[in-house]
Amino acid sequence: MTWCAVIGHPITHSLSPVIHAAAYDSLGLDWEYKSFDVSKEDAVPFLQALDPQCRGLSVTMPNKQVIIPALDHVDGLAKALGSVNTVVSISGALTGFNTDVHGVVAALNEIGADTSKPKRAVIIGGGATASSVIAAMTQMGIADISVVARRHGGPGSAVFAAMTLDLEVRAIPWNATKAVHEHLALADLIVSTVPAGVADCWADTPLKPGVFFLDVVYDQWPTRLAGHVVSRGGLVAPGWRMLLHQGHAQVKLFTSYEADLQIMSAALDQALEQRGIVNERG
Repeated sequence: MTWCAVIGHPITHSLSPVIHAAAYDSLGLDWEYKSFDVSKEDAVPFLQALDPQCRGLSVTMPNKQVIIPALDHVDGLAKALGSVNTVVSISGALTGFNTDVHGVVAALNEIGADTSKPKRAVIIGGGATASSVIAAMTQMGIADISVVARRHGGPGSAVFAAMTLDLEVRAIPWNATKAVHEHLALADLIVSTVPAGVADCWADTPLKPGVFFLDVVYDQWPTRLAGHVVSRGGLVAPGWRMLLHQGHAQVKLFTSYEADLQIMSAALDQALEQRGIVNERG
């Protein structure tokens, strides 16, 4: 049987199986979608051992960068960002793609970022997902981008990805508390790419009314920072909307068909309800 899967660590919280299963069913495909807990150390051996029935993989943390050497081809965007969240397997050849960029843009546009056209963005976190967010910001026409992270240098960092794309971003150290607060207060758009709870320390920052906010977290929702944005009159895109849209793009890469986004969204909403997560956006 043809199968696809999500790989990452930890992985039990993933809702990718829900949206992919709904997509394949809507397309009339008798495909299976699996979930594998794969650590950073085991990621490359896992790819090297894939059987011929595997058509594709959704790749989540911490494996978006470490799998690249195991791939036969890497799409231009994914190569420039140094971040692969999608692997397509055809006749044993593995090709890496990045659909996170699409997911970020689509999730933010759902809450009106496309019509309001924010000009200043702050990204919290400096890893693989942050690299994708930088590319998404440029697609949205945002040139004033600040990155708040504990590490800014070297391959794999968001700042390094920006340099590869010939983009200028402002690197702000995580412990530069005053500077972080100042930039968050001026931001029209904020994206948090860090795990749940890590950005709680910024949840007392004065924010612009109507600020747009995307938190890639969806397992422990709402985060304290998301709640703070709502209390300040901001508009919030939860991480599961990014997941939905990047997953929709993955399905097309895996199957060559356009799945019904509404069917996938309905399946996701049901799964969120079963987990006791309130599916509402600011």
